[in-house]
Amino acid sequence: MKQATDAQLLVFSFIEEYKSRNEYFPTLKEIGEFLNQSPKAIHDKINALSKKGYLSKVGVRAYKIHEV
Repeated sequence: MKQATDAQLLVFSFIEEYKSRNEYFPTLKEIGEFLNQSPKAIHDKINALSKKGYLSKVGVRAYKIHEV
């Protein structure tokens, strides 16, 4: 697994915590609002996390979180 950047790991941590509290994944807007970033920036970070093996897409809005 390739190393993620600090910004990507911040998004990953937010997704993990949100999912554990809510049993579903946050929207790009929710992540962006929490981190004060645009949905496009969050989308780019999620795509990078997916390419690096931290997440894999399993549906329209769902991802599988891989062990780090």
